[in-house]
Amino acid sequence: MIEPTLLDAVLASVEAEARISAGEADDVLVNELRAAYPTVHFSVCSDDDVPGRMPCAAENTVCRIYYLTSAGHCISFAADAENASGLLVARIDREE
Repeated sequence: MIEPTLLDAVLASVEAEARISAGEADDVLVNELRAAYPTVHFSVCSDDDVPGRMPCAAENTVCRIYYLTSAGHCISFAADAENASGLLVARIDREE
């Protein structure tokens, strides 16, 4: 389960890293998040890589966050915090 307070913390972390170029920031951000929250799986990508029909769990001006689960054979999107074991941080293209 993902606690709602974690979403706010992750949004703040991503916003703080927004000054770094996207490629570099992805590696820095995912490593920082994994270190800060070792029991949660994190992935980072472009929001363009996420299917348009997926509802996000939280968002700000620099990213959208989606729930992930590893309950099946592979990691996949989760519908809610109760079934989530991780978060996908999807950076929003600044030109959107």
